[in-house]
Amino acid sequence: MKSFGNISLDRLQDAVNNLIDCFAILCPIRNEEGSILDFSFEYINETGMNSSFFADAYPDEITLLKLLSEDREHMLLQGLRAVMETKQPFTKKFFKYEELPMDKLSRKVYHVKACSINEGIIVTWNEQIQNDYVKEGSHLDFKQLNITEDPKRRLAAIVESTDDAIVGEALDGTITSWNIGAEITYGYKAEEIIGRSIFTIVPQNRRKEMINILSRISSGDKISHFESTRMRKDGVIINISATFSPIFDSQGIIVGVSTIARDITQHKIMEEAHRESEERFRAAFEHAAIGIALVSLDGRWLKVNQALCSIVGYSEKELLEINFQMITHPDDLEKDLNYVGKLLRGEIKSFNMEKRYIHKKGQNIWILLSGSLVRDCKGNPLYFIGEIQDISKRKQAEKELQKKNEELRIQRAEAIEANRLKGQFLANMSHELRTPLNSIIGFTTRVIRKCEKLLPPRQLENLLIVKKESYHLLDLINSLLDYSKLEAGKMELYLNEFDLLNVIKEVETIIKIMSEEKNVKYIGQFGPMDNMLMVSDSTKIRQILINILSNAFKYSEKGTVILSVDKDDKLYRISIQDNGIGIAPEDIENIFDEFRQIDGSCTRKVGGTGLGLSITKKFVEMLNGSIEVVSALGEGSCFTIYLPINLKKTAGG
Repeated sequence: MKSFGNISLDRLQDAVNNLIDCFAILCPIRNEEGSILDFSFEYINETGMNSSFFADAYPDEITLLKLLSEDREHMLLQGLRAVMETKQPFTKKFFKYEELPMDKLSRKVYHVKACSINEGIIVTWNEQIQNDYVKEGSHLDFKQLNITEDPKRRLAAIVESTDDAIVGEALDGTITSWNIGAEITYGYKAEEIIGRSIFTIVPQNRRKEMINILSRISSGDKISHFESTRMRKDGVIINISATFSPIFDSQGIIVGVSTIARDITQHKIMEEAHRESEERFRAAFEHAAIGIALVSLDGRWLKVNQALCSIVGYSEKELLEINFQMITHPDDLEKDLNYVGKLLRGEIKSFNMEKRYIHKKGQNIWILLSGSLVRDCKGNPLYFIGEIQDISKRKQAEKELQKKNEELRIQRAEAIEANRLKGQFLANMSHELRTPLNSIIGFTTRVIRKCEKLLPPRQLENLLIVKKESYHLLDLINSLLDYSKLEAGKMELYLNEFDLLNVIKEVETIIKIMSEEKNVKYIGQFGPMDNMLMVSDSTKIRQILINILSNAFKYSEKGTVILSVDKDDKLYRISIQDNGIGIAPEDIENIFDEFRQIDGSCTRKVGGTGLGLSITKKFVEMLNGSIEVVSALGEGSCFTIYLPINLKKTAGG
């Protein structure tokens, strides 16, 4: 401590009265052996009384240990005992944690200093995250203290122990005293600065301000908590909060200025960051594309943005005069309030729900509400935050889609029923047509067999035509019957083991007549295979081969039709190639469609229902196989069928 030897008691008392730090005088409580057990509070200033360290306790009713949690008790008590025994100062930092919502913690930092004075201890502390200022009018009268020692010495010790910068100046600005806190704050040692002008630490742009302060103090004014800037020894500009008080001599004449200042640079940085954060929040709140609102615990709108006003049609003023219950659809209110109750009870942290608001004009507005609850550091609920998105268009689209789906469901049901009736009709008609047709074929065959040599050539030729066309008509009827069974899902598989070569020989007998009539050569290529055993449905394979070979001959006017077979471990590959009219690229994708033929003129020429390839493809798929076609218009086509050798193993996985 420098240059306090000639300072009056009143002047020191005035300095202490304006301290920003909390301070207290402690007296030891000893046992019979003289060991220190605890400390009582002989005095505490008003700043200390208002600090969170004491909360609702009164220092004249409790001791130090009753204020401390167990994790701090031993360390602080031992430190204060050491101060009493060694007379050496004690400096320590303590932390106090408080649980906040969202699993976060709040921390208060206490910077504690202690030094001995006679049979007691002076303790000063501050709380880093609070702005604890001495309240105006809180004047400390040390004459009321039970201190018999030199009061001037006691006050000087208090001033020296604080972290606040305490500076004494003459009315012309000459520095007359400078404590350790000032050395820490401004970087100058007392011996460097005492005797120099206070303008040494005042930036150029603050000189007029300082001159005005000296003038006001000279007139007897006191200036409290004045924020300004000062320049440290290293040239760094810092922010300070200062109290300027006049110093009176024994005659009551103002002879100087007492300045108590605290470095609030970090506080200013945090304050600016907080302001910028608030500005960002305000901008985000006001300009958000979705509605945002702060809602009180009883449902009143506290703050709403423009997007929400646009959604519900009310102005901000109108909304702030009502609660959310008033614009919530009655059918949705109970569910909404149930979520609110769960938030308040801590059962959930947030929720999402679709609900309806009633627009100012009366129509329902569907919204998606995201709600959460804000709590204070003690966990007490403060207000709700709601995010509101207008989903009316989506809801309308969903309603229209639902209606469309219902229409499609009805149409599908009607189509299924129509198909069923169609299949039933085709089956019935096929049966009714086959009965007389079989009679015609039977009688014609019998007449030809019995009277072949007796009939004139012209009549015999006519009978053969009747028989041929009857068989052709029977093929058409069988195709219709197969198609109706496939459509109705009544087509069954009959698996048996057989030699594929035998099936092919049977088919060759049938298509031999077609080959001769069209003058188109047929070639079968089967490779060096001992046998072609397989497990499948031989009847359907026969029908597949007949259908494709028949088409090959029907649409070929010359050339050759080649049937080739090869296999691997699991599949037979059957290829049927012709030199017919071929298929245009745009028609290849459609050739397996029902009642589809690539050329209407060809249909009229060669006949057919347009069901052959469609039935063929369905049969192949029933046999767990596949069919491919490669064709070039005017050059011919090649159909390739892949069939599993053992359908039982394929079907069984």
